[in-house]
Amino acid sequence: MNKKVYLFNSKSRAAIYGIGTYIDKLTKCLQSASIDFEVIYLNSDDYEITISEKGV
Repeated sequence: MNKKVYLFNSKSRAAIYGIGTYIDKLTKCLQSASIDFEVIYLNSDDYEITISEKGV
């Protein structure tokens, strides 16, 4: 059974600095551990849903 982790992040000053750095490091750890994860951004400036895959 594959584990799936959802990370939620909202647009804010903290997301650019401390929390943003933490999520970047966490996603790199999850990739190396072969855990499926999704990062969901709330309150973004985009007007549509965008799905992108990085590091595949």
